[in-house]
Amino acid sequence: MVAFWASALAVVSPLLAQDSSSPLPEHLILLSRAKQHMRQVLVRQPNYTCQMSIERSRRRNPRRGFELVDQLRLEVALIDGKEIFSWPGARKFDDRELRDMVGGTSSTGSFALHARAVFFGNVPRFTYLGPRPSESGGLTHHWRFDVPQNLSGYMLRVADRTGGAQQAVVGYHGEFAIDAATLDLVSLSYAAEEIPPHLEIQSTSDTITYERIAIGPERFLLPTSSDLVITDTEGTANRNRTRFHNCRQYAGESTLIFDEPPAEGAPPPTAPVPIPALPAGLSLEGGLDEKAAHPVVVGSPIRITLTKAARMKGHTYLPKGAVIHGRLLRSGTLPARSPLTFYTLVFEQIESGGVFAEAPIRLDDVLPPQMGTTRQMLLDFEPGERTPLPGHFTIGITGNRPELRKGLRLMLSIASPAKP
Repeated sequence: MVAFWASALAVVSPLLAQDSSSPLPEHLILLSRAKQHMRQVLVRQPNYTCQMSIERSRRRNPRRGFELVDQLRLEVALIDGKEIFSWPGARKFDDRELRDMVGGTSSTGSFALHARAVFFGNVPRFTYLGPRPSESGGLTHHWRFDVPQNLSGYMLRVADRTGGAQQAVVGYHGEFAIDAATLDLVSLSYAAEEIPPHLEIQSTSDTITYERIAIGPERFLLPTSSDLVITDTEGTANRNRTRFHNCRQYAGESTLIFDEPPAEGAPPPTAPVPIPALPAGLSLEGGLDEKAAHPVVVGSPIRITLTKAARMKGHTYLPKGAVIHGRLLRSGTLPARSPLTFYTLVFEQIESGGVFAEAPIRLDDVLPPQMGTTRQMLLDFEPGERTPLPGHFTIGITGNRPELRKGLRLMLSIASPAKP
């Protein structure tokens, strides 16, 4: 599998001096007003977070339609001008790059950075394209912009089949539309130029739409959708359709408490018991709480409840009923003598008595290996990867029920810490 990533950064250069003796054309005055308005809009944006739903699809032949590859659910936040991501329901935002979380085709910048690159920098060269009627019945003004490679912050990165990566900063051009009445940004599109041949990318394009969204008592101009298409030199097009929704102000230091306050005279609550350090080799046996079927939503949480206490050398480290939390990273089918459906999982943390602890968890086996006409097994490879990625485990299922059934018994253990 060849994975593509795209990211953008704002680049600022000094203003060019202009001759003030001659009057400016109306379209330049309009552009100046629009840029000033958008700068004020973007500066006023609070730190906020939205849910991010992505449909990734692929088209191998231009004469055919796109076929769904997978679906992703993520949280994305704009914090002090930086985009950060997490899986839904995670207790904190991840410090990894988006490409390291989801693999495949991904991009950053659509949430906030591309608009800042256009309206805060003085690098783009603007060309007025004129007014056009909008879908709402109003009027929009359109501009083209061009950013040369030597002043660009737009990076393309390609993971090759050997496990390495190639990357390059490229120039780009695009177009944006401004509402004539409000000067709000309506849409922004961009495409890469002069892509180096070694990246094996023929073209990239992305279109982002914007609307006023309520966050608390105010309405802020935020992205609502993005449509990214990256086509390789063999003609295969990878498309990501992203929808941003359920936006709210980010309050990273807040704690929400929903319990009733204790009655007067009631004894103080018992302090939670911390989870002890878990030794490498500690065996964990549990059952899957809910079933999952192909195709899965990438990032969907899974829970494995321990069916017996985890003991080692006479010491009980985890009680029966403790929960292992994980994620479904992908699912798919592979051609074989008997068609095989696979599910790739990752395990994140353990919960016991309301206390959470991170631990390196390894999947050792799936029991029972035979279930009627359905056979399930732990695979020693990860489809699409030369070697299984660290912390990734893949279960293969054949037969007439190719799903991860509720109650599926998993044999796990605490792995040795990774060497630095």
